[in-house]
Amino acid sequence: MQSPEAPHTIRAEIEEFLKRPVTEQQVLETLRSLEASGLVEVTTHGPHPPPNDCWFMATRAGRETVDREWDIVFSNRSADGDA
Repeated sequence: MQSPEAPHTIRAEIEEFLKRPVTEQQVLETLRSLEASGLVEVTTHGPHPPPNDCWFMATRAGRETVDREWDIVFSNRSADGDA
């Protein structure tokens, strides 16, 4: 998450990555959970009605966590999403 993302902008990528359907509500709940953990933060509120008005970006702690743990969890993919 190097740039701001909202549930409606990242949902399809998550579905593709997980190879299963996910809803925007599930994405929002996950982003809110990551926010509570300090791994992402709300960067702006857009012109769309909730939940599509919140845009999230990884915090320094979030980026460090990905950098540290990505290879352990996803040994066949780079942190940039390359296979």
